Amino acid sequence: MTRKLLDTAHLEVFHRPGPGGPLLVTFNELGMIADGTRFWGQAVCDRLNLDAVGIVSRRPNWFPVADMAQAVAALAPILARHHDIITYGHSQGGYGAVKYAAALRATRVAAFCPQWSIEPALLGNADRRFAAYHHVDLHAGMAVEGGDCPVPAAVVFDPSTAEDRWHHDRLAERVPVISVPVHHSGHAAVRLVAGAEPFGRFLDLLLGGGDLRAFFHGLRKASPLVRATILLRRAGQLEARGRGDAAQAAAEAAAQAAPDQFETAEAALQVMRRLGRHDAALGRAEALVARWPDSHLAWMHLAQVRQDRQDWAGAEAALARAIALRPEISGLHLRLSILLERTGRDAAALAAARHAVELNPAIAHNHVRLAECLLQAGRTDEALAAMDRALALAPDDQGLVRWRDRVRRG
Repeated sequence: MTRKLLDTAHLEVFHRPGPGGPLLVTFNELGMIADGTRFWGQAVCDRLNLDAVGIVSRRPNWFPVADMAQAVAALAPILARHHDIITYGHSQGGYGAVKYAAALRATRVAAFCPQWSIEPALLGNADRRFAAYHHVDLHAGMAVEGGDCPVPAAVVFDPSTAEDRWHHDRLAERVPVISVPVHHSGHAAVRLVAGAEPFGRFLDLLLGGGDLRAFFHGLRKASPLVRATILLRRAGQLEARGRGDAAQAAAEAAAQAAPDQFETAEAALQVMRRLGRHDAALGRAEALVARWPDSHLAWMHLAQVRQDRQDWAGAEAALARAIALRPEISGLHLRLSILLERTGRDAAALAAARHAVELNPAIAHNHVRLAECLLQAGRTDEALAAMDRALALAPDDQGLVRWRDRVRRG
């Protein structure tokens, strides 16, 4: 019977007792919404009757150090009963699996598409996907370093996804890594072991030192996810050649090939947006929120598509749903600020921009947006101060330097 062991400000910790043997410690991906009743991977653990611990972030927060210290202390008696301990996760969860391997006494680590860090100062332009989730008070010094993971970590990733390859390389410079490349799996390689049968085989190979590369090579040959990723990359190539109809057809085929994969549906939608196929994009976005109504990303995409169509009221309604699901994400409030300004509500746009900065002052774009709103309000001195704060965070942004200088000259 699974029970909750601990609540902290940023985490929930669960324990699922099993028959004895290896202990699986799972870290959730950012798309999972904590609800106090379940942990990431619980269904598979139930099917396989595994001893398991689930560490769940209340929001996308990359498992802050102070909260993890509380979790490790609470888990100490459970950890002491197990000889083999496997940490396991995807994306932010993959980061957690590597970062806290030593603290959890892990003997095996399985990290799918993990990040080395999400600190903007360390990443530069290498990966901007998760910048909106970075918070100075939670993530200072969060990068994985040598002592964090003394055992070899199996890092499963798609080398063709530049951001994930970059993080893999940074991790390999610091901790022992077993590289498991899975071509054409995108940022979703973990979906290949989503069921009990493939995950059970994966776990046996991980514990027994088997050939993980050969295992994933076999999985990818028959995978709808891999077919969808190939089709999406084909869509991108066709788009670049100006063959819009063929690109749209490839994107639609990708979404149909892997209908249960959010990442695939999301990418297909973006192809249609770039092509300017507004009706097709709207249909895809509406399907996205129907299939994943609890995803703030799905509602954000719907807002973008409605905005493309100049459906301002519909865009604002969709963005409000996204914010209701994830009110702590500054990037959503930044988008709201832009939308409010476009509909002539400058005071509300300024308030939304201020709120974005309050939520996450470490993001340069938040200060840039605030500066834009202050300029619109004729408050030049305050705007220049906001620009200076943005430049302190992004000192190499020459476009921002030129903009500030133009404003200073009047």
